[in-house]
Amino acid sequence: LLIKAGDVGTRRLNQLIQQIEFELREQFPAGSGVTASLTGDAYVNTLAMENVIRDLFSSLLTASVVIFSIIGIGFRSLRAGLIAAIPNTTPLLFTLGYMGLRGYEMNVSNVIVFTISLGIAVDDTIHFLARFRELVKVHNNVALAVHHTYAETGRAIVIVTVLVVSGLSVLLFSDFLPTRRFAELTIVTMATAVFGDLLLLPACLVLFWKPGRRTDATAESAAVQ
Repeated sequence: LLIKAGDVGTRRLNQLIQQIEFELREQFPAGSGVTASLTGDAYVNTLAMENVIRDLFSSLLTASVVIFSIIGIGFRSLRAGLIAAIPNTTPLLFTLGYMGLRGYEMNVSNVIVFTISLGIAVDDTIHFLARFRELVKVHNNVALAVHHTYAETGRAIVIVTVLVVSGLSVLLFSDFLPTRRFAELTIVTMATAVFGDLLLLPACLVLFWKPGRRTDATAESAAVQ
C-alpha cells in the first residue's frame, strides 16, 4: 500500500506514523499470519529527523555548559559564568515561545538558529563582563561600574545587533521558505538577546556580583591618607 502524506512537520508526521502502526497492530494481531511494516522515504526521513533534532538539542545544551564554564574560568569566577547564563538562555526560551505562537514545527533549520544565535549573543555578554570587571576594580562599586559599562559598551552592542539584523532581514524576501524562517527566528533571537544583555545582565550583576578587594592603587592611596 502506498500512502501519500503532506509535509506537515516532523511532529505531526510522527503522530501519523504511530497512528498507522497502531491500526496495523489492530488489524493484523500476532498470530494472524500477516506481518505489516512501514517503510519509504517519508517514514525514514521522519525518524532520522527526530534523531537529528534530538542530537542538535543535546549539542546545544553541551555547548551552553561549555561556554558558560569557560566564561567562569576566564573571569576566575563561577558567579560570572552563572550570571552570563541568564541573559543568554532567555532569548532561546523566548524564541521557543515565539515558534509555538506562530505554529512553527521543530525541524533542523529551526534548531540550528539556537546554536548560531547563542554563539553570537554570548559575544556581547563577554564584552560587557570584561569591561565591567575592569571598572569594578577601579570604582569598587558594582552599581557605579554597571552604569559606566552600560554607557561605554551599550552603544556598541546595539550597533552590532542592528547590523546583524539588517543583514538577515534581506533573507526575509527569499522565495525559499526555510530560509525565511531561519532569518525570522534568528532576528527574533538576536533582538531578544539585546534585551538580555542590556537589561537582564546589568540587573543580575547588581543583584549577585560581589565586589572584590580594592585595586593596588586604591589601597596605596588609602594607606597614604
